[in-house]
Amino acid sequence: MLPTLVVHFSYTPENVSTRKNNLTFKILMKMTIRKITFLLLLFIPVLAWSQDSPKTNNRALKNIKKFTEMCDLTPDQVAQVKQIYVAFRKKRKKINNQESSRQQKAEALSKIKEERKQKVYNLLTPEQKRIMDEYTKKKKIRSSSH
Repeated sequence: MLPTLVVHFSYTPENVSTRKNNLTFKILMKMTIRKITFLLLLFIPVLAWSQDSPKTNNRALKNIKKFTEMCDLTPDQVAQVKQIYVAFRKKRKKINNQESSRQQKAEALSKIKEERKQKVYNLLTPEQKRIMDEYTKKKKIRSSSH
């Protein structure tokens, strides 16, 4: 048989007053905790949004790594590609912070993406360009089939 706990409350006027105060305190604490939790949940996405997203940086690094392996880039080429990506990210951030329409931002982003692509392409040797062209064709075929 399991032991049971029996709690006995005595209802003297002093205890009733203390119990009411404790109950009020508990209710106020619960409300305060809920408010704090709500505010934290509300502002976490805002804080994450305001910082330079590590996901974007990780994606860029993954792209550079994949590109390096695919085209067999030299260490010098890798350094130059990283510089191009860093410059692109700064330009992208500047465009996103501008006060202009979505259409204008999209056009500007498309333009700097094309510039980035052209700069990287110009770093490649003829053999690396051939590999890149083949990859681009395969990618276009895959995207058009979906």
